[in-house]
Amino acid sequence: MRKWLKYTLYFIFGILFILILGLHLASPMFRGPFPNDFKLSESSLKIKEKIWEGRKVRYIERFNGRDSLLIMVHGAPGSWDAFTDYLNDDTLAKAYNMISIDRLGYGYSDYGNCATIEEQINFVNALSKLYPSKCLTLMGHSYGAPIIAAYEMKYGGVDKLILLGPVVDPDNEKIFLASYVCKWKLTRWIFPKWIQVATEEKFEHAEELEKIRTGWNSIATETHYVYDENDWIAPGKENMEFTKAEYNKDYLFMHHRKGKSHFIPWNDKAYVKNLLGID
Repeated sequence: MRKWLKYTLYFIFGILFILILGLHLASPMFRGPFPNDFKLSESSLKIKEKIWEGRKVRYIERFNGRDSLLIMVHGAPGSWDAFTDYLNDDTLAKAYNMISIDRLGYGYSDYGNCATIEEQINFVNALSKLYPSKCLTLMGHSYGAPIIAAYEMKYGGVDKLILLGPVVDPDNEKIFLASYVCKWKLTRWIFPKWIQVATEEKFEHAEELEKIRTGWNSIATETHYVYDENDWIAPGKENMEFTKAEYNKDYLFMHHRKGKSHFIPWNDKAYVKNLLGID
């Protein structure tokens, strides 16, 4: 019996070791390509690195002198390359100047340090000022969705919001069992920083979303909310019901995309492009 238990423990620890090693090896993928490792498919795409409020930040631009600007904000974990397919889309480039950011804490933007929604939107605002435009569109996926909505609440001036698989309801924030392992001080250190930040952010979601709860009804800009009701990560139904209850209905357009799950930017690109005005 003891021998059986010993080998069982060896097996469990072996699997955990392989899993954690795999997460560390996957870190470059989740941080997104670094300039020296990535060949841009378009000469008009440029990787930008700046110092903003004492923090090193990174974003990618595709600037073609258009009057409209599209800023894309990823979820957690992730980096700017969540929107690579959009940046490389020539039809979108004919309509928009485009920016895809590494959110604070991810990629190469103050990597490893969790930031509040307030800090995230201040960063987005600083970038938007670098690219004055007649028309500003913000697109956010998952936790990137409330960030772009909060931007409009504070700064205004947005012509269109596109929320993809949004996480917006502070009363139905889903936390997975594995997240507790990543949060405990005893085990936290063994995980790569991108998981540490995503975990810390996850446990702060409800509090951060509560801060902006009263602002949803103040949004008076065209808003497209794209979701799958069976999204088990967001979760879809609860977040949808929260939005319909809180949002100014004169500006809200709901798009139920059955079978597209939480990963709408990748699974439903043609539909998203259509919302951006591209057939």
